[in-house]
Amino acid sequence: MRSQPAALLVHGFTGSPHELQALGSFFCQSGYAVSLPILRGHGTNPDELRNVKPSDWLHALEQEYRTQKLSHKRVVLVGISFGGSLALALAARERPDAVVCFGSPVRMRYHKPVKALLQFAHLFRQDIIKPSSGPFADEVIPGYTQRCYQRIPIQSMLRVYQFLETVMTPSVLRRVCTPLLAIQGTHDPIISPWSAEQIVGWSSSSTAVAKRWRDRYHLIVQGERKYELYHEVAKWLREHL
Repeated sequence: MRSQPAALLVHGFTGSPHELQALGSFFCQSGYAVSLPILRGHGTNPDELRNVKPSDWLHALEQEYRTQKLSHKRVVLVGISFGGSLALALAARERPDAVVCFGSPVRMRYHKPVKALLQFAHLFRQDIIKPSSGPFADEVIPGYTQRCYQRIPIQSMLRVYQFLETVMTPSVLRRVCTPLLAIQGTHDPIISPWSAEQIVGWSSSSTAVAKRWRDRYHLIVQGERKYELYHEVAKWLREHL
């Protein structure tokens, strides 16, 4: 049905569609046709990531967006974490009806020193293992089970850092001119706390909003206030679509 709006949901790096299933169900119940693709190299084993670049994911999302646009008059891009960065990069190429991103990085927290450590570590090993605790460990969220890779190719991580540095820039983001909602958790342990404001400030959208969300998780779409968050997003979309 062409009059039905569509939502293209994009999961994060090393994650899977699992992290957006609850949000996708909410969108379905709100009358959207939902597309929740899995990014190549995910959902199998970490070695599959080695030969995949962010440009491959962006190209695949572009094709999926155009497919949705053939069937639906209005298409919304929604991304979590690095999936939101990919959604923004796609919005700079295409003209979606709105973009919503949750905890999406312009830069990672401690971006330069962590990148330098990864470059040094890559001289001696191919992969890193996620720590059992700390900001880069899988979050323990009540009622939710993480399904992320525990072993991550360092080269893949460095490609993500390079993508952020070359694509999440003022010159690219100023081409994002559609309604934009960037939501950032107040205690996000992974993403720089100013990312949402930077995304909005660099865009050309006249209806761009940066919102701080009181939550201690990076994965705020699965946090303790997730349903309240979903309703906030739905309200904003009703006002801007």
